[in-house]
Amino acid sequence: MDFSKIFDILTSLFKICLSGDDNEYNGNQNGNQYGNQNGNQYGNQNGNQYGNQNGNQYGNQYGNQYGNQYGNQYGYPNEGGYELNGNENPTSEELRDISKALPKIIKLDYNRFIPGVDIRINPQGAIHVGESGDKASNKLFTYVNMEKLQSSITIKLFFDLLNNFTPELGVTETINSNEKKEINRFIEEICKTSPIRYCFNYLVAKGHISNNWDTFKKEIYNIWFRGYYRKAVNDTSAFEHVFIGEIKDDEDGIIGFHNWITIYKEEQKGNFDYRGWIPPRKNAQYTDRPAQDSFALSIKFDWKGIEKPVTTCLIGTSPECEIAMYTLMYYISEETEFQYDDYIIKINMHTFNNKNGKTIGSCYPELV
Repeated sequence: MDFSKIFDILTSLFKICLSGDDNEYNGNQNGNQYGNQNGNQYGNQNGNQYGNQNGNQYGNQYGNQYGNQYGNQYGYPNEGGYELNGNENPTSEELRDISKALPKIIKLDYNRFIPGVDIRINPQGAIHVGESGDKASNKLFTYVNMEKLQSSITIKLFFDLLNNFTPELGVTETINSNEKKEINRFIEEICKTSPIRYCFNYLVAKGHISNNWDTFKKEIYNIWFRGYYRKAVNDTSAFEHVFIGEIKDDEDGIIGFHNWITIYKEEQKGNFDYRGWIPPRKNAQYTDRPAQDSFALSIKFDWKGIEKPVTTCLIGTSPECEIAMYTLMYYISEETEFQYDDYIIKINMHTFNNKNGKTIGSCYPELV
């Protein structure tokens, strides 16, 4: 093998990476998704996809799947992670104001699907909450980057969880040993990502949790996956309500169901009938028809033949991003508005106390 030729090729690639603008797509010296001098997917002086003298599967002296100074895909702080770039520590302004922290988590979501690029929707007609009928003859999702969907480890593990729950309320659910392993694998994996690391650092800095990852993982389990009573003993959990959805009965309809990935999956299976988008109540800026690259959308739909008058979801966010945002809300605030791009979004967190302490009854975004 002619290493001199490989070195010349890598040097050229490295120069190209350095020539880009200082943003997520073109690369900068602090490290980002597509490439910089500290490490990137395609190769640089510290190691690259195709290997170097330090010797590992993809190659760099710190050793990870994509190559950066933080280590490998399965590590922890100072050992590795997903596209870490040193921004996982909150600023003093963010610590003072959670409305500054929530958009930061979205910006740290390197596993997200970029609206208009990785994901496109077809909003079709507007419909109001109390209005009957169907203003959308076609599906909501027109394109999802399947290669990205299938290659995302956290989304794959998220999919593994979906069949562990019974959406019909009143049915007691028992988590068996295999399902608990799936939950713990999911928690283990999301704790390697920037959104969750930021959430951890934020809560430690505010004094809400101890500086201990094992304790924090148990806390995530208890907050999101511990069962509680809604119509029967342990017939639901925060995760099931927010990310999967629940069926009360034919009259009371659907509750929860606020995740775009689950909506997409159910639409592909033929269980989800999109009825149209719902204009926000206050802000006239959103009364025009949403674009195919919308980041947030309120919709009306039928799920398994039962109507839900309105639900709002963020579009393109990863499971770890939403869990990080909502976990922060669980500890800090029950209602917060923030701005992300041109969107003004309010996160509503509803909690109650039971024998296990503070519990999430519901949590969802709202366009204002």
